[in-house]
Amino acid sequence: MIQVATMFLQCVFILLFLPGLLTAQHQVSQPPTIALPEELRTVQGKRGTVFVMMSPTCPICQKITLGLKDLITSYRKDEIAFVLVFPDSTVDWKSIDSFKQKYGLQNIVALRDSLQTLTSKLNATVTPEFVLVGAHMQILYQGRMNNLFERIGVM
Repeated sequence: MIQVATMFLQCVFILLFLPGLLTAQHQVSQPPTIALPEELRTVQGKRGTVFVMMSPTCPICQKITLGLKDLITSYRKDEIAFVLVFPDSTVDWKSIDSFKQKYGLQNIVALRDSLQTLTSKLNATVTPEFVLVGAHMQILYQGRMNNLFERIGVM
């Protein structure tokens, strides 16, 4: 399972830990910032938050859950929070709860974003899609968890 999350783990390390190691001579350009809804401030991790765009009926979302659980376990100690975001307006809470139960994600915060308010702010366009937002509301990473699926709909 280590290989499954390799790309995401490397990005998180680079984006969260490397800037502090750089000297003043090596300036890093500032990533874009976003304004999160007030209710999401309570689920933010101290060092950052990973928003995971999911769909209960997406086969790729279903297949990445094992790797996702490994990521959550690995980064919880680093004060990185994870939030599952369900942007499909046809998905109800029963479907979300069933998905979380089936794939062992019961302890992860879920957000039903039926109006795609957060999804639009994060510029997310597909499921699954990962968006790492730093402690200062800057988007540090956006994309896939790994290279397991190269194209949408191709497993």
